[in-house]
Amino acid sequence: MKHTRLLFIFLLLPLALSAQTKQKVKIRQATVFLSGAELFSDARISLPQGESEVLFSNIAGNVNQQSLTIGANNQVVVQSATFQNNYLLEEISSPAMEILQDSLETTGQTWTSLSNRLATINEQ
Repeated sequence: MKHTRLLFIFLLLPLALSAQTKQKVKIRQATVFLSGAELFSDARISLPQGESEVLFSNIAGNVNQQSLTIGANNQVVVQSATFQNNYLLEEISSPAMEILQDSLETTGQTWTSLSNRLATINEQ
């Protein structure tokens, strides 16, 4: 029984030590080009001593992974950085955005109806 408890504690210890910190980044500067954009963002966090995993959110979806750089100070060492999209995350849209989306859908349906009528008239 004692060995089982010790094994259980040793298995849970790394999970407790490497807690994940979530942080949204704030865009500091943006430069728009004809075929893309360059964004500079910051986030400030306080990390406990030891290893930590930090998850940054609010980053653009089409990031060139080779251009992604992460800097740190105060004797912090960044061991690795990866980028991945969270396709399961639901986008929260404002009421104004929903109204615009409904308007766009209605306009698209009206355009389809009118183009069908025009095609019918042209065939006659």
